[in-house]
Amino acid sequence: MATPFQFGQKIPDDKDDRDLFERGRQELEELLNKEVSATGDVRSYAIQCCVERSTWEARQIPSEEVVKVLLKGCAPEVVESDLKRAGDLIYVRTDQEYFIGRGSHQAALSLGEGLVAKGSVHRGNTLILRVMEKYPIILPFGCGSYEFTKETVEQLESVFVGTKIVVPKISLYHVGWNPGKDRVVVSSDVYNSRCRDAVKLVNGEIKPQFPSPNVCITTDIRASKRFRVSDYDETIVKDLVNGDDVMRWFGSAYALLMGYYESCNLGNGFENLDPDRGPYLQRKPHGSDFSVETAIRKMFLLQIPVDKKEEGRLVVGDIDHVVMFM
Repeated sequence: MATPFQFGQKIPDDKDDRDLFERGRQELEELLNKEVSATGDVRSYAIQCCVERSTWEARQIPSEEVVKVLLKGCAPEVVESDLKRAGDLIYVRTDQEYFIGRGSHQAALSLGEGLVAKGSVHRGNTLILRVMEKYPIILPFGCGSYEFTKETVEQLESVFVGTKIVVPKISLYHVGWNPGKDRVVVSSDVYNSRCRDAVKLVNGEIKPQFPSPNVCITTDIRASKRFRVSDYDETIVKDLVNGDDVMRWFGSAYALLMGYYESCNLGNGFENLDPDRGPYLQRKPHGSDFSVETAIRKMFLLQIPVDKKEEGRLVVGDIDHVVMFM
């Protein structure tokens, strides 16, 4: 067995896990299409807002001929098609039983069988903000990218092999509209940043063969309500029966990950990093409002047992603020 915090090998995927995640994918696809039926008025309002905005912008052009051309693209059916192609108009309702909660950048949905789906919440889009102002219980789903999540989880699994720190399994998917069937499809054909077969040459440029993943399915660390889940907090840790151990695990893990960050000298460029000295860690762009210390700290969650006689657990549950790679 590997000693704590010794860099080891990737933990192999298990067929049972693959089958479980496939059922989760099917459940998510069914759930999102039910939401399509339930949120038709929201999509209509979003299309109306976009038509109004596009029409106003087109009429600001001084040339009447150009305005005529632009206005053709402002027809509701054209706008709807464009929004769907961009991956918009997929909403979930926050007052439903399946809705677990949301953070600053993600929302989590319960899929059953001990799985949850996480999707990015696009907060800065003017159209989304206008829709959410009229429909406060609505959130867009699948607006961001989990492009480097798989590689980050693989590195974390290797780093924490043999330790008491839990790294939940994940599987990545792309959520989008199927234009032929006009329904939401959850596809496992996604771009993997480490797979050479996932790109092709288009007009002399390298292009991904598949879209970037925008949804992550992972295990539900509430474990059938056996645990409550919280951000890492020393005041909570102190009340755990194994609080001293959890605090020590966190201190060791935090120091280790900070070391991977400090060894990543971006001044020499990514291409000059020595793979024998990896893995390396960096913050994601949307986490730039955090210090790296805060970004690493936010990675860790606590599983707090409902039965206070049970031991608590330290989980790497929020990696939305960092990228880890070799």
